[in-house]
Order: sequence, then C-alpha cells, then structure tokens
Amino acid sequence: MIDKLLTYDNIKCVFKQKGYTFKAYNNYINIVGVRSKEIKKNRFNDWICVAYLDYNGMECFNKYEATTLPGRNYLLHPINQKGTAILAENQYVDSYRLDFHRGKYLALCQYAGSVAVYRDNDLDDEIDTDGINVEWGFFGINIHRAHNTFLAQWINFYSAGCQVIVDKMDFDEFIQLCEAHQLVHGNRFNYTLVNEMDFLRLI
Repeated sequence: MIDKLLTYDNIKCVFKQKGYTFKAYNNYINIVGVRSKEIKKNRFNDWICVAYLDYNGMECFNKYEATTLPGRNYLLHPINQKGTAILAENQYVDSYRLDFHRGKYLALCQYAGSVAVYRDNDLDDEIDTDGINVEWGFFGINIHRAHNTFLAQWINFYSAGCQVIVDKMDFDEFIQLCEAHQLVHGNRFNYTLVNEMDFLRLI
C-alpha cells in the first residue's frame, strides 16, 4: 500500500508536518528516502523518491525501489569498530554532491555535510536502533546503485550504510535528474529520510 501513498503532494504534507524544507523551484529535486515500517532482512524493501518541478513548472514525481539499511554481510562484519552505520531519519541539508562512488561511477556522495548514524555493533543480522545514540559526522553514506548488470535480490555487500537503488536503469534516471539540478542550482543536494509511518498517518 505504501507505494500508492508516495506522491508529490504527500511528500509535501510529510515535510510540512515535520518542519522540513521542501523547495518548489524548477529542476530543484527534493530527494526522499522512505524506510519501510517492516524490516525484511537483507532485502530491498524501501524507496528513494524525487519530487520536483520540471522546466515548465509541472509537478513531477519519481520513485525507485531501494534500501536505506545496511546488508547482512556488514551487520555481521562491521567495517567500523563502533559498529555498522544505520542512517537516522532526518533532513540533511546540502550534505550531498555529485561525485564518484569509490572512484568508480557518478553517484550522490556525502561529502558536503554531516549526517547522523546509529552504530549497530552486536554482530547479528537484526537492525538495531532502539536506545542507541546517534553519531554525527562524515561517514560516506552515499546514494548509489546495486549491481551494474542484473537486479540484485539481496543487499549483502551493496550497502554498509549507504542508500542504494536496486535497478541500474532507475539509478541512471536518478543521476540524470541530479545533473539537471546541478546545472541550475549547483552541486549541493538535500537528502531527507523519513518512515513509511509518516505517510500512513496521512490516511
């Protein structure tokens, strides 16, 4: 049901309720991660959405299947001794810019501002955030794709905390929107992470 609630107008409503900034400028893209209320272990169960006005001022909305959570491999084997990063739900203003993910391909990279993460360090495959304080900083929580040639079924090594779009064609479209934004508004992007429950409360 959540995918039917993901609309341009509903994004605006959720932002208003939370006191977040929504910018309705031509070619300015509002990038929104929507975390599922039901976590399916190691599966692409979330959404990354883009709400914007096109060159003619028409409201446009795109949504892509994604994950906002790390994969099983990194939960069991964190690359940071503090634990695996889980991005906290919040709005991160001007924290992202177009750059190369791990030097390999163009993505939105967290080089422009700090973000908040939980650190899951109990070395199991459950996502843990309750009772864990957030840590702010530069952690490389990028927005990138999964595999280059096939549709991945499992998150596994595709995310150590990054926000990952599963389909390469979807990701390529997303990057084209980012490039159009950059031409008009410069190489700074907001990223806002909310929860499915924020949309269910609108019903």
